[in-house]
Amino acid sequence: MQSELAIEFPQLATGVFADYGGSSPISQSQVAKIEEYATDLSLFYNIGGKKSKAQQEIDAFKHELLQLFHVDENQYEIFFYNNTSAAIRALAYSFPFGAGGKFIEHADTHNSILGIRKIALARGAEVQPVGSYPKTIGKTHNLFAYSLESNFSGRKYPLDWCNQFISQSKPEEGLFCHVLLDAAAYVPTCDLDLSKYPAQYVVFSLLKMFGSPGGVLLVRKEAMAFLPGLTQLPFDEISVIAARSGLEVRKSIEKTLGKPISKYVFELANNFASRIKDLKHYNGKPAFELYPAERSTNPSEQGGIVAFNLRNVYGGPVPHDGIFTCATANNIFVRFGVHCNPGGTYMALGWKPADIYKATRAHEASCSLTASIMEGRHVGSVRVSFGYQLTQNDIDRLVEFFESHFVEKEPVDIEISEKFPLKSIYIHPVKGCQGFEVKLTPENPKWKLVATGLQYDSCWAIADELSTLLDRTRCPLLARFTTEISDNTLKITSPDGRSISVPANEAPKGTDFTSSTVCHEKISGVIYGPEVNEWFTEVLGRKAILVKVSQREMNVFRCFFTESMKIVSVKEIEQIVPHFIFESHKPFEEDKLLGKDVLFSNCEFYVQRRIPATTEMMIDCQKPGELPEPLKSICLLHSPAGGPIFGLEIIGKFRPSRKNPKEIELGSELVIKK
Repeated sequence: MQSELAIEFPQLATGVFADYGGSSPISQSQVAKIEEYATDLSLFYNIGGKKSKAQQEIDAFKHELLQLFHVDENQYEIFFYNNTSAAIRALAYSFPFGAGGKFIEHADTHNSILGIRKIALARGAEVQPVGSYPKTIGKTHNLFAYSLESNFSGRKYPLDWCNQFISQSKPEEGLFCHVLLDAAAYVPTCDLDLSKYPAQYVVFSLLKMFGSPGGVLLVRKEAMAFLPGLTQLPFDEISVIAARSGLEVRKSIEKTLGKPISKYVFELANNFASRIKDLKHYNGKPAFELYPAERSTNPSEQGGIVAFNLRNVYGGPVPHDGIFTCATANNIFVRFGVHCNPGGTYMALGWKPADIYKATRAHEASCSLTASIMEGRHVGSVRVSFGYQLTQNDIDRLVEFFESHFVEKEPVDIEISEKFPLKSIYIHPVKGCQGFEVKLTPENPKWKLVATGLQYDSCWAIADELSTLLDRTRCPLLARFTTEISDNTLKITSPDGRSISVPANEAPKGTDFTSSTVCHEKISGVIYGPEVNEWFTEVLGRKAILVKVSQREMNVFRCFFTESMKIVSVKEIEQIVPHFIFESHKPFEEDKLLGKDVLFSNCEFYVQRRIPATTEMMIDCQKPGELPEPLKSICLLHSPAGGPIFGLEIIGKFRPSRKNPKEIELGSELVIKK
């Protein structure tokens, strides 16, 4: 099995992919099929009324899919769509909703199913949400939609519900009971026998099964009479053909496993869940909270998904942002959030209906990656979902990752140094671009502070045509632009060596600018003229403008310390975007400065927070690509309370002016204010 996996899925060797509930990785057999047909001029060519090569492949794949579900072309029709949501939407618009009928939706299901509600209501049908098997039905056409396996928790719902619901039909009285099975989370790892459970409608995802984009709708032949408007829409035929090769790979690996995929995946998931469940911090506090708290040991009740959240050493919730950062730095791929299943999520996490709207609003208004915590509670989960491509070695790596990064060992108390001499000062004139180290001399050992912070720092920004400010996340290329200021002139140089200069102390005579909202605030300024903006558009390869930023408030200052930088292997200074670098004696001793007033260069500052380390730190500032360090080491060595932290953010407790000038001097010592 290992050798076949290595041949078909070489991309899995670089990390641990555990998001099979989102998509399957594509196999090399599928890639080869796509490459073969992408250059085949005869693929869609038909002559003499014969089917094209593509249509023959698709027909063969339809037959093989139906065989997989233990039925044939005499029992079911197959429709392909560009995704599963499109398949569900096509069914909903064709279904005979009307007065007296019901759309019955199980709460633990995907948003795509929930989208049917609007269509049903518009046609006069009643919408009835349920948390288990429905107790009542309508008088005409009823559609009961439920997921065979929850994409949130992996809980499996009874296949018997299908036959039980359909059996209530009374055609002679105009009463019809239809079942829509959402099998998207179920069929990638489980056997669905439609000869025993003949649901009228079944939807699933080619992306989740085989890594090829596409959604599939199966319709029982006798149910076609109720869907006069249902037709086959255009779809990506090459993607579907590639999925056929994916099915062949799946069958081959299942033979090698020597057991059903469902049993293999169930064993992997339970192994992982049982190992993380009892992990505790040094003080005895549990590190993991699983959903459900007690997993079923019956594979007919539980699938290959483990949903959980992390708790810190104090028992508080660990934000998903920090977990995402650590996972990304270590090439670990898991999913965060609500997983497009709000019903399953909120039921599992114990949210009351009245709180759901508030949580949603908080998510929309938040600037964080996932808005994962509200009022001290998680509003989503970490989801690890398993596929047949995973091995026991992958499970070991996952457990080791979570244990080493998020289960705290007893801390060693560090005695803080009394003084931290200022070693370096850095200015970053243009947001997102590289800055420069201030070259001070014994004759001129100081750098001026102005009302907004260090002179020339963060005075310029680049925006796109939607007035969105560009940073290294939105435009990684900016990280390779260099800046310098000399003779009152700002010079910006692109990675290919082209440069442009603008006066550093003069405002442009352009139009006013107001950015789109960034973390609840708008940035205003003045736009430079066409010549400057054309240069940025050309070198960035996208519409861009340069803005001289108008500021009133003082910026925060990012501070880093030499011993901490050494232990996490900071080699490229621009990855951490510093303002001040201080000499220190022990790694992370600066943590003890948090919340304190400090003094240096005859200025008073407040240490307001430790800086969260993010994936932006991985952007290579010298060439295209990413660098795992120093972020990988930061995640392992310094993730207190569940998130990677590096450096301190300080804010000035003063306001420089002509009457109260302030300067920063190299060598001045940072001390705690007594």
